[in-house]
Amino acid sequence: MRHCLEMGCLSIGILCLLYYIGIVIYSGITTSFAWIWPTGGTALILLRIALWYQKLHPSLWLRVLTGAAFALILAALLMILLIGGRIIGAMRAVPQQDLDYVIVLGAQVRGTNPSRALLKRLERAAEYAEENPDTILILSGGQGPDEGISEAECMYRYLTGAGVSEDRLIREDASTSTQENLLFSAEIIHSLAGDMDGEDIRGLGGDTDEEDLRGLDGGTDEEDIRGLGGDTDKEEAERNGMPNTGSSVTASVGVLSNDFHIYRALLLAQKAGYTNVSGIPADSVPGMQPHNILREICALLVMMVSH
Repeated sequence: MRHCLEMGCLSIGILCLLYYIGIVIYSGITTSFAWIWPTGGTALILLRIALWYQKLHPSLWLRVLTGAAFALILAALLMILLIGGRIIGAMRAVPQQDLDYVIVLGAQVRGTNPSRALLKRLERAAEYAEENPDTILILSGGQGPDEGISEAECMYRYLTGAGVSEDRLIREDASTSTQENLLFSAEIIHSLAGDMDGEDIRGLGGDTDEEDLRGLDGGTDEEDIRGLGGDTDKEEAERNGMPNTGSSVTASVGVLSNDFHIYRALLLAQKAGYTNVSGIPADSVPGMQPHNILREICALLVMMVSH
């Protein structure tokens, strides 16, 4: 048993380091949260060394230390299985058809071109738009300091080039996080609905007026970790530094993102007051899925703790 633990720590530790090298080669050294792999790999290799040293020089404190380390590893594995199962379940969701709106969540723009992740979302958005000609697409994403244009503008250019009518596209270019994507898009949906009281609001495309987004300064950080589930509450929104939409979003809305991101995005949508929301998963690079899922698990854990 001890030999299996030693070999397991060493083997998995080396695999973590090799996987990190693969991430750097494919996506670059600045890939978010990539540090978890060399950190975890190094910790496992050090644990293997500690087990070997304990065998040669038995001591109570080292036995307690290694025992605590394995307890933490077991707890982490259980958490990964529980939360990862929910993420994977959302990844396999079958999109609802004929939605009133689809919010296409932005992702990094490299210069004026979509990143790989954003390109996957745009391909899925163009496909859904073709299948559902009455659905309005809200393209949500602001401009980061290293982006030549806003994510919304990049998505608009791609989709119009793919044959989607500009009358069906609305650009929301003020948001800087998933939470703001959803909150600001809710403001747009409310402004389009006006006082129609349930009348059909499809087909109200066009560009978003600048005035519609003024005052929506938010306060949400980049990690999208505030709030988890539950109904939208004005006082709670104000405490969290979030703009409040004023009322629930009752229109049927789809949230389109890469598959690994759907579960967390839907939780944030429910928090923002969407009452009829579903996910539209876009593909992801298979080799990056372990990293993407692990990052989502950590973000969800932080959401739970900070709630």
